[in-house]
Amino acid sequence: MKPVTKPYFLLFVSIAGGIFLLGPEVILILGGKAYLDAIFILPPLIMGCVVQFVYTMYVQVEFYEKKTIGVAIGTISSAAINIVLNLIFIHAFGYRAAAYVTLIGYICLLFYHYNYVKRLGYKDIFDRKLLFGTLLILFLAMFGIMILYNYTILRYIITLVYGTVILFLIFKQKGIILSILRK
Repeated sequence: MKPVTKPYFLLFVSIAGGIFLLGPEVILILGGKAYLDAIFILPPLIMGCVVQFVYTMYVQVEFYEKKTIGVAIGTISSAAINIVLNLIFIHAFGYRAAAYVTLIGYICLLFYHYNYVKRLGYKDIFDRKLLFGTLLILFLAMFGIMILYNYTILRYIITLVYGTVILFLIFKQKGIILSILRK
């Protein structure tokens, strides 16, 4: 599973990084100026999607093993955590807190499914160093990029460099990418 999941995960993370960098523009295109206040909600929501992508990989192992009770327990537990934290933090910090609370719920769900699959005997089914290391880097980058939302020119320069590096890596790995696409 490691070699198969790695390119998909890295592609997903690369897209998420690009969305982080272009957050204000994404909000302008999708919602217009009236929704510009939401630029600080987009990064934790996108980060939540990446975490969800990873925990779904572990959920698929549970489905394969027909251990779906674990999926139900994890989902109910995460929903309870989400509800409690929303009740606390939305009142204190407003609607923006919901995005961060959702991210926390997804992180809890990821660790639950990771540990559950590990107990099923699949400790090394995925490259956990790559997954968790990249998630940590992306999480830290998310906050750094949100600071850059106030420095448009610098953010554009970083976006240009980021895009160039991604295109270079795609070109360098085009053989692998084409073989995956052919399958």
